[in-house]
Amino acid sequence: MKYFVYTTVFLFFTLTVGFSQISDKNFYPKAINKVDLSIKTENEFKRRDELFAKGNLSKIETAELNTLLKKHSEVEENMWEVVDGGCSWYCGGGNYKVKSSSSLFSENDVQYGAKNANDLSYKTAWVEGKPDEGIGEFIEYYFKNDSPRITKIIISNGYMKSESTWKNNNRVKKIRLYINGKSFGILNLEDSKTDQVFELGTFGHNKNKTDLVFKFEIVEVYKGDEYNDTAITEIYFDGLDVHCFAKGTQILMSDKSTKNIELIQPNDSILTYDFTKGRLVNSKISKLITAKHKGLKKLIFSDREVVVTTDHPFWTIDNKWASINPEKSNENYNHDTFITQLKIGTKLFLPLYNVYSELKEIQDIENECITFTIELQDGNNFIANDFLVKTENPKLQ
Repeated sequence: MKYFVYTTVFLFFTLTVGFSQISDKNFYPKAINKVDLSIKTENEFKRRDELFAKGNLSKIETAELNTLLKKHSEVEENMWEVVDGGCSWYCGGGNYKVKSSSSLFSENDVQYGAKNANDLSYKTAWVEGKPDEGIGEFIEYYFKNDSPRITKIIISNGYMKSESTWKNNNRVKKIRLYINGKSFGILNLEDSKTDQVFELGTFGHNKNKTDLVFKFEIVEVYKGDEYNDTAITEIYFDGLDVHCFAKGTQILMSDKSTKNIELIQPNDSILTYDFTKGRLVNSKISKLITAKHKGLKKLIFSDREVVVTTDHPFWTIDNKWASINPEKSNENYNHDTFITQLKIGTKLFLPLYNVYSELKEIQDIENECITFTIELQDGNNFIANDFLVKTENPKLQ
């Protein structure tokens, strides 16, 4: 009998351990992006700003400035920015709270709290506060349910401010990701001074309307040369739903009436353009997506205007989709053709009238706005303020 009991206990232990090991799904970066924080790069930023401030440049100085702008564009304020000053997912996305299980005490006015891994800067870092390497310590990010959805998690591993801070402190080797309190899997990081991109699916817009919470728990570390403190410079995000229109945008319905985009309901019937037939056809709404957004643009024409995010594509006279920020459009969305640059002078298609209207001016919208976009049961476009525009079609992860 004793033998039977011991065997049963041993078998239970074996099955339990085996199940635990199987349930730990491992994930690896889909991309590794090198971060250049060298003195040479810092001097290039300084020189770029000097030339901007000077004005009345010579031909040689103008050529120098153009060369520098190809490397460091106007929207990048400095080399320490994790996300540059142009339009990004953070124009409309982002978490509203970050907290950690512990953090290192400040020293010489240098802070190491959780907010350092949420400030989009390579100069600062969250450093856990335990006397050992911090196994089990964690940092959490909270997102409102109406925040744009997330498709990418990017981790700037270690204390990246300098070569010495990066080498002297521990870096994360394995980190367990929890989503809404449930273990999702292990993120395996390289021991490199890089931004490491994980594409794990699409998260957010929970059906039960609760916040989205990401928890990152340290599981294993790469040892530092001098200190037993584990650091993460930044955990930041990219995703969808910053590809939208402002409240009040008029959507063309199937009966050729119009309806404010914020009033659209699932199963409403609208018009979409069938390129193979060269005419408008009916389609039904499957979903209305809302998000808070900053950095919108007002596109002004001779007889109308539309407020939109910079990555939303419009159909042009050149038979191409175009947006103000085609790089962003092409990065996150599948399209029939490559998205081109939308600029002043571009003529956009108004399919109801079979005419084109020329873009006269682009204005910045400073205030934060609620934005909307729609998904269709059939078709990949709809009519907004008479313009033919693209629906969202996120790249599959």
